[in-house]
Amino acid sequence: MILAGLTNDVLEHRGPRYTYRKVPMVLRPFQKPHPPLWYGLGHDRGAEWAATNGVHVLSNHPAEGAVELFARYRDVWHRKHGAAPMPSLGMTRHVVVAATDAEAEAIARPNYAIWYANLTKLWRDFGSTPIRFARDFDEARQRGLAVAGTAARVREELERQVAVSTCSYLVVRPIFGDVTESQAGESIDRFASEVLPHLNALKPAS
Repeated sequence: MILAGLTNDVLEHRGPRYTYRKVPMVLRPFQKPHPPLWYGLGHDRGAEWAATNGVHVLSNHPAEGAVELFARYRDVWHRKHGAAPMPSLGMTRHVVVAATDAEAEAIARPNYAIWYANLTKLWRDFGSTPIRFARDFDEARQRGLAVAGTAARVREELERQVAVSTCSYLVVRPIFGDVTESQAGESIDRFASEVLPHLNALKPAS
């Protein structure tokens, strides 16, 4: 439905949940036929759809789980598109880089708790808790979803995850919860100068 709206002057759609008749698409996308699309990758069917439709993907899975989804994506991509350039296969991670491990953890731990509370508020308001998100920083770090420490420690862990997952793209979240501007700025500077050059040198899987 979204793709139809982006690529037609008038939207016509009839489905099990939504029906649109002769809706004028007044705002047209600058990029043709539409902007690059990104899809949150959580299961094999999503990998198949994204690969078939040439959509970039991002996974919150641990590296060991993401590798299976990326393998499925690559398999479908090669069957559908041959040797055409492949979209980005990405992972997302909370990342804090500081002068010491203790300093990074002191920033990451309470702010992950605030981020998680905000993220899950509506679930909790209605008596439910989503199981797919790590409940605290220590669980997130154990699963590889949050990385905090010195530049050397963060580099080592992210290099490991990139190698295991075979991802070709990495999204880091240096600002979450109530992380201050100065804390985020220092973390970003350390990441950019001491971690990112090493990650850029890694050769992505094809």
